[in-house]
Amino acid sequence: MYLDDGVSRSSAAKGINCDEKANDEYRATEVSHKYLDSVTRQVTIKRVHDKYTPKYEDYFFVAILHDPTEKKSNIVPLDGVNIDNVQISLISGGTTAERNKNLKNSSVNSWYYDEDIDISFIKVFDKDSIIITVKYNLISPKSLTD
Repeated sequence: MYLDDGVSRSSAAKGINCDEKANDEYRATEVSHKYLDSVTRQVTIKRVHDKYTPKYEDYFFVAILHDPTEKKSNIVPLDGVNIDNVQISLISGGTTAERNKNLKNSSVNSWYYDEDIDISFIKVFDKDSIIITVKYNLISPKSLTD
């Protein structure tokens, strides 16, 4: 992911095309994921260049797309979500629109499942490095080779 002010030339890389206004003022973040086992997935978010701090954006959202063929043991496909080994709260009850609004307004890391589109949304407050671990709630775990 790449983030800058979207307006000035200060975000351009220094030394390229002799741009006098270039000042490397941008944030570059790597996002990767892997399966730890058949029911646990890990998403790693790590800043690799950090010379820009957004004024109004201190959080972001991560979407976990679910396989519609998964056999879920209950209505929510995830058994839990951890950020940096700390379990975060599930926002439940109400309509998907109400849960979405509650997630947006949450002052802490949290998540909810949108059954209409089969996606779990996680609100993450920004920092240099974040590890999100999600554990699936499946009747029979999906094979990693499927």
